[in-house]
Amino acid sequence: MKKGFSLVELLIVLAVIAALIATITPVALNAISKAKATQVTRNITTLAKTFENAVYVNGIVTVKGFPYVKISDDKYLSNTEDLKLLGRDIDIKTYGLWYAVEEGRVYVGIFSNEKISYKLAKEILPSLKYAEDAEGGVPLKDFFEDHQTYLIQMGLDSSALPAVYYLYSFDI
Repeated sequence: MKKGFSLVELLIVLAVIAALIATITPVALNAISKAKATQVTRNITTLAKTFENAVYVNGIVTVKGFPYVKISDDKYLSNTEDLKLLGRDIDIKTYGLWYAVEEGRVYVGIFSNEKISYKLAKEILPSLKYAEDAEGGVPLKDFFEDHQTYLIQMGLDSSALPAVYYLYSFDI
């Protein structure tokens, strides 16, 4: 009597393994895609909340006639590196925040050029929007043109579209 497996038995085992892999792969890829969309939307909402908290806690300071959000007595949110102060997992190469202050109201635009499924991200954060084309009208710039007294840009600039973005405003 021979020990070992026949060729037919090995082929059956390989076919079963291949079927399992074919079944599991789309589920795993969908889970990865949803996790990435969740991470991006959470980072955007974190930026929104921490920025608004910074405004309420630290206030606005006018420097050379322009309004800035204070960080401390002699520092204010004004450059790309300052974006890291608002969230620990924020990559300044893939996230951006614009803000403008006008007559007691703060206008904020937060965006990311991370490659994510917009449909999945929109399910998580319904007010999220998508901008495909920097030339065909940039919603971020359109939003700020109506309200801009002085625009502060931190992190990514709008030339890095396509991007998902989140626009909001609040009173101070």
